[in-house]
This record gives sequence, structure tokens and C-alpha cells, in this order.
Amino acid sequence: MTHVYRETFAKMFFWRTKQQQEIDYVEEKDGHITGYEFTWKKGAKKRTSGTFKKTYRAEIKIIDRNNFREFVLLPFAGTGEI
Repeated sequence: MTHVYRETFAKMFFWRTKQQQEIDYVEEKDGHITGYEFTWKKGAKKRTSGTFKKTYRAEIKIIDRNNFREFVLLPFAGTGEI
């Protein structure tokens, strides 16, 4: 599946264990796995799964109201700015 909006060719997943640990959104691109946890509350503490990080040697990013634009918008060509 292609994430056309961001013009990437990442595989997209949701991850949850039988113990109900979960990651909201997972992308696998070029062999690298990144998990994303989403929250809208300003300053909210979002727990991340150590099991996920350890098992997949993955990075987990917290997306909130302060940084969501970086997640959904592409930078202007050549500038690195959103």
C-alpha cells in the first residue's frame, strides 16, 4: 500500500499484543520500522511500548498538536521548511 499523500512507499501497520500493548500507526520503509503514537492533549504523557522498541529495534515518535504538521505536510522543495 502506498501512502500517496506523503509520497512515500512505506508499508503501513497497526500493532497490538495479546496483553493490549499497542502502537497507533507503524511504518516500515527500506527495512526501518517507525512507530507513531498520537495524542491531541497538550503536554499529555503518552506511554510507549518497550516491547515494540526492543522486538523490532524501532523508533517511536509521539505526534501531538505541536508537531502534527511535520507528520502530515511535505517540506517545500529544497528548503526543508513546511
